[in-house]
Amino acid sequence: MCAASDCANECGAAKSRTSCEKDVSSCSCNADTSENNGVLCTEVTFGGICCADFGYPAEGLGCTCGSYACHSTEGGCECAIGGTPSGDTSESCSGSTCCVFFGSCRCGSGPCGGDEEQVSSCSEPSCHSDRRRVSSCSAKDP
Repeated sequence: MCAASDCANECGAAKSRTSCEKDVSSCSCNADTSENNGVLCTEVTFGGICCADFGYPAEGLGCTCGSYACHSTEGGCECAIGGTPSGDTSESCSGSTCCVFFGSCRCGSGPCGGDEEQVSSCSEPSCHSDRRRVSSCSAKDP
């Protein structure tokens, strides 16, 4: 991983390979060598999970890290990466049907949508099947 302002020792002479931005509970990166990365975007720094496009950090692909929190909804419950829902939160939720899409998961009585993948529960953070879990979105050129 490499963030010019946060871990210059780690980068050494290498250039950051990612352009990252952050908010209170999450960060996201794009593989873009034209900008210097000033944000360290990892599971550790954001206390949750990182999901990356397959092939990341190849140019044009993305990655997101963030805390994982669940909250009750009118029809069941919902969990998301980087979400800061108001009210009570928990680390898991379940229902008759649970569906995951990228870094979010919802449980309720309705079926999963076309881009969603059915899972047994939203008890553990997971990435959608077209993304993979990584420990860091920050990357440097070799």
